[in-house]
Amino acid sequence: MKRALKTNRRSWGPARRRGGFTLVEIMVACLVLLVLALAGGAAMFYTLAQVGVQQARREALAAANTRLEEVRAAPYDRLTPPAQNPPLPQYYYLRHTPGAGGSWSYGTTNWSRPLPTADPKETVTIRGVKRPIVTTVTYVDVDGGLTSYDALGIVVTVGYGPGTQDTVRLETLRSP
Repeated sequence: MKRALKTNRRSWGPARRRGGFTLVEIMVACLVLLVLALAGGAAMFYTLAQVGVQQARREALAAANTRLEEVRAAPYDRLTPPAQNPPLPQYYYLRHTPGAGGSWSYGTTNWSRPLPTADPKETVTIRGVKRPIVTTVTYVDVDGGLTSYDALGIVVTVGYGPGTQDTVRLETLRSP
């Protein structure tokens, strides 16, 4: 009599798996890790770039605030140009010369020209790069009188980035 050999394998159903991973599973896992690493790197790069921009903006704000404090500390008659024939200019630019007490100068031939033609070409160093600082003065008529202006509107603008819109702007009114 013949005996049937017993085997552990079944003739139907899935084959038994041995422990471990297949090459496809390892490649998919590597691809997922690569995508996560690239996304993390991009997020880190963006964050560091934004930190640099915000530091530059803070330095520009400090420079603008310093200039505004210099304007506030200066005597009023040193901020206004010599008497001119009417009409008075719509605006003019101040340029500060540091030193003992500092002095203010302004152009009288370029008042009506727009930036950058009339720009006094002042710069301030922000994060190792020279950036423009412009102090603009306008006459302000508070009471609506026709014969005189009551105050000076002073605007300090400091650039801090590569774009023309990357600026800090501080404004104040100065009365006699």
